[in-house]
Amino acid sequence: GEGYPRLESTWGALFDEYHLDIVLCGHIHRYMRTYPLKGGKIVGSPAEGTIHISSVCIPSRPTPGPKADITE
Repeated sequence: GEGYPRLESTWGALFDEYHLDIVLCGHIHRYMRTYPLKGGKIVGSPAEGTIHISSVCIPSRPTPGPKADITE
């Protein structure tokens, strides 16, 4: 629900092209870890795609939210 589709498609294409193992970022108000992704879709292993991890990076309480299909 808090995605950034334009950024995801632009950066995601570069991540796929250069096969990043992992992307670490912040600013989301809760912890999130995805399955390995390529082209925005779940793939079988990290050898095939990139894992994205986002953690709380501002002093606030985590906000509960629905679990996205791409997250573990």
